[in-house]
Amino acid sequence: MKQMNIRNIGKKMKQRGSLLVDASIAVVIIGAVLAISLVIVPRVLADNRGNAELSELPTIFSNSQKIYRNRASYNGLTLAQLIALNAFPPDRVTGAASAANRWGGAITVAAATITTADDAAAFTYAGVPEAECKAVAQGMESAVRQITVNGTVVKADGAALNLTTLGTQCAGGSNTIIYEIGK
Repeated sequence: MKQMNIRNIGKKMKQRGSLLVDASIAVVIIGAVLAISLVIVPRVLADNRGNAELSELPTIFSNSQKIYRNRASYNGLTLAQLIALNAFPPDRVTGAASAANRWGGAITVAAATITTADDAAAFTYAGVPEAECKAVAQGMESAVRQITVNGTVVKADGAALNLTTLGTQCAGGSNTIIYEIGK
């Protein structure tokens, strides 16, 4: 009878040991999944926001150009006008004269000069994260005349986007991009 009790105790000890190994493996797997999630999920979300911005910007620019197509310049251009005339999607509008980008940064609009007075409209997007700054600027290269990031021109009118300068300028956590479109 004592032998059976010893055997039962041995089996119970082996079961406890295997439960500890199983639990350890589960903890390692869960840890690996969490670590991968912390790296991959933010990248996927950033890509999604960047892609959404890339699909939205050309529409905003096109709508704005249509509004000003019968005018000699962008003189007098205001954000309030563009909002009132539905150049911006409703989810970007935060007031009668204010708009925000998908990162919560302010959008401002003004007439700008590239070659002649007020021949461009400048759309300023504040608070753009680093990864999205690089992706969106690259995606908008052919759609705009000029791109400025944090005060430095990264794409001059008629020139290609300077990728080295773009990488340097977008290195901050919160960036300001100015897209200039023309007539």
